[in-house]
Amino acid sequence: MCGLLATTACAEDHDDFRQPEPSPPRVRTTLQLNWTIDGTRDPALCESLSAIAFDALISSRGFFVTEILAPCQDFETQLSLWVDGFVVRAALVDVYERPATGRIVQDRVTLVADEVTVLTIDFPSMATMPLPGDAGAGPDAGAADAGASPGEGPGAADAGAPDAGSDAGLDAGVPPGS
Repeated sequence: MCGLLATTACAEDHDDFRQPEPSPPRVRTTLQLNWTIDGTRDPALCESLSAIAFDALISSRGFFVTEILAPCQDFETQLSLWVDGFVVRAALVDVYERPATGRIVQDRVTLVADEVTVLTIDFPSMATMPLPGDAGAGPDAGAADAGASPGEGPGAADAGAPDAGSDAGLDAGVPPGS
């Protein structure tokens, strides 16, 4: 039957049509994510921050794996993953899914077979985002410094370049001498 039509492909004649060998099953294990606010598990702190959820993005080898959302006041969640190294980026988020503390925490974790791997993340109890013009803010990623006129001199909005005379180093990836 395969030889009747020259334009018809035949599975017996072509390696392209063979089913791939099944990949070996990945060993599964558990990652437990714990979070605290100033070292405590106080649900009232979630409310005071307007944080409704813990949001974690998990990636491996540069690829997105999963997102975990859990109520802020739970302070713990678990998920099943395979044995490997992962990067966890987590925040306590408000109703608009913005970081309630102004901080996104990134941490690396390596999961081991037959063990529950625990990663604990501590968030501050107050927003830590600097306000434009805040004297203690350091490099400003574009906000004009206090007392500067927009577009003028070293205090002008600079899209992340270090301010003139600043010893704060690089911010926003601006290379030296730029």
